[in-house]
Amino acid sequence: MEREGIELLKESIKINSTNPGDGDEKITYFYENLLRENGINASVTTNKKGYHSIYAYVAASQDSETTLAFCGHMDTVPVGDETWLYEPLGAEEIEGKIYGRGACDMKAGTLAMVLAVIEAKKNDSLRNNVFLLITGDEEVGMTGAQELATIIPKEQIDLMIIGEPTAGYVGYVQKGVLGVRLTFEGIAAHSSAPEYGINAIEHMNKVLHEVFHDRFSLPIDPHPVLGPVISNVTKINGGTGLNVIPDKAFFEMEIRTIPNMTEQMILDKFDKIISEVKGDYPDLKANVTIFKNIPPVETDISKPEVKKFNEIYEATTNKKPIYVGIPGATDAAMFGIQTLVVSFANPELAHQVNEYVTIKQFEETITLYLNVFETNFKA
Repeated sequence: MEREGIELLKESIKINSTNPGDGDEKITYFYENLLRENGINASVTTNKKGYHSIYAYVAASQDSETTLAFCGHMDTVPVGDETWLYEPLGAEEIEGKIYGRGACDMKAGTLAMVLAVIEAKKNDSLRNNVFLLITGDEEVGMTGAQELATIIPKEQIDLMIIGEPTAGYVGYVQKGVLGVRLTFEGIAAHSSAPEYGINAIEHMNKVLHEVFHDRFSLPIDPHPVLGPVISNVTKINGGTGLNVIPDKAFFEMEIRTIPNMTEQMILDKFDKIISEVKGDYPDLKANVTIFKNIPPVETDISKPEVKKFNEIYEATTNKKPIYVGIPGATDAAMFGIQTLVVSFANPELAHQVNEYVTIKQFEETITLYLNVFETNFKA
């Protein structure tokens, strides 16, 4: 299986599944076919945006009271415009490394969980019931995970593991993401007679000044692992022509949220800022819209399932697991299940030029997952 698994990894990397892109069906077929060829019935879903996801239930070899979920995504970020030393979709194997877009994020992790469950099923050694969840559109909208979250019986799942690259650290808490848009309405007029109009960009600028000056502080303490809330203005738009007083403008902010933070905190903060600015600019009209909400996730690591995972991890690696926060969002946010994020691929290479995974990292990840599958969590 070792060499076969490496060749399968290379085959998956050669499939262009960049998002946006048109390789969604090809990578879906790769995983669906691999599972079916090995006696695992896989179901494919297609969501409203056209993205495919796969789910499969694999029953334990013997009756088990534990149900696990393993989750990984199929899509990758685009290759980008920078020059690569190696063909981005070539899956070149050089000195124990396999290069290519998605090698570490996260085709190695997704394939590792598939190969591990195939091996455990073949050996009749699967000690826990398992849901395999292979998602599309993780890199953009997480709509694949949203779709699967409506299908699987989440209440039956004791623990989920996501194979994002973590270099062997175990992620148990992650920030969420809020996308906020502030739209400003003015009155258009000729630029030679601005007194007849209301400049939406000027009003937007006054609100932006307060946002930057205040650093968008919120009444919530930093998380002990994740740190503080992080907010950035990432997009500004306004105006229709050089000689027209703009009647519309907007800016967008991305806010990286932490547990115990609510949407209402954000809305209240903007209400306060807008009210203060309106004291000097009574004609200001602003509308606040939250157009993206990926919630933060935190797993209770005192749970017995997590303690059992600790035993497996230590037996596999001869090291105690080190628990960390995940700065980015993962599909875990869509499921609301107790989740650990772990594989041995290097997260510093994710989304980078010359992305790669080592064969050792790939094989260590398979071994860890296989040991999880082959260990009775209730024993």
